Amino acid sequence: MNIIELNQKIKDGAVYLYDEINEACLKVYLEEGEKRCELKHRGKEPVVVHYSYPTAFDIMLGGKEITGKEYKDF
Repeated sequence: MNIIELNQKIKDGAVYLYDEINEACLKVYLEEGEKRCELKHRGKEPVVVHYSYPTAFDIMLGGKEITGKEYKDF
């Protein structure tokens, strides 16, 4: 996903992304005006990571947008 587009979308609420290569999902959202990310691997609890964390950054660039339900069920 285009980073500029992602930054616009998170102003309206959380964006959920899935990446096949990393086999992980990412929830990107704003909290107190700061970009936050939660990285989730299949069947595991999400982990808060900085948006510059390599896996998170890869997913933001190449991930496919999914729904919140798909993220929770992952």
